[in-house]
Formats: sequence, C-alpha cells, structure tokens
Amino acid sequence: MDENVGLNIKLNVAVSSVLDDIEGETQEAEIGAEIGVKIEAETFSSVGDTNGLTYNNGRAFSTYDHEIYGCALNDRGGWWYYSCTLANLNGEYFTPGSSHGEPGMTFRYFKGTESLKTSRIIFRRV
Repeated sequence: MDENVGLNIKLNVAVSSVLDDIEGETQEAEIGAEIGVKIEAETFSSVGDTNGLTYNNGRAFSTYDHEIYGCALNDRGGWWYYSCTLANLNGEYFTPGSSHGEPGMTFRYFKGTESLKTSRIIFRRV
C-alpha cells in the first residue's frame, strides 16, 4: 500500500505541546517540523522536547485503521510511531496519575508511563 495516497502536501510548522499532570505540573515543548505523511522534526526551543517528537523523526503517521509500524493498535492512538514511542499524546485517556503504559496518554520524559491529565498539541505554519 502506498503510504502517500491522499496526502501530497508538506507543511513547515511549529509544533507546540502543553502537558499537564494530576498535581498541576506542566511540561511545554516547541519544535520545528515538516509534516506531510512523515514527520521531520528538530528541536528549536530550550524547553523540552527531549526525545519526544524528534525521537519519531522520519516516521509516517499511523492509526489503528492505517497501521504502518505495528504500534497504533497497541498504543491506542494515532501518532508518528517508532518502536513504538516515547510520547503518546493521542493515546487513550485513563485516570490521570494511573499507569497503563504506552496505551495511555503519556510522555515518557515528563511522567514516565503515568497517564496525563491533559495534552494539547498546536500546529502553526511558519
């Protein structure tokens, strides 16, 4: 199957993420990326990507019904999965603070496998 079918555009964007845990702690990150079917990301903020999206560089976006790397169904979300991921911000919502591993809405370098309270991802053209 051609993974490029239906999406022939690429956008240069700034991707910001704001994550909140159950105690009210917040983690923010911003990266520059070229997004089409695949993501090409580089950190350009001193605040936090540390192996979040940049870990998934060069990977195609996968969903449970368009599985490419064998991770979307297991991790219960859509993402640029790679082995499977260190950031699963579109994962399943579990009780914040509980630990369900990768299927949950997690960011490994913020709260490990602890489910986050909120996850906001903002794309802005640059």
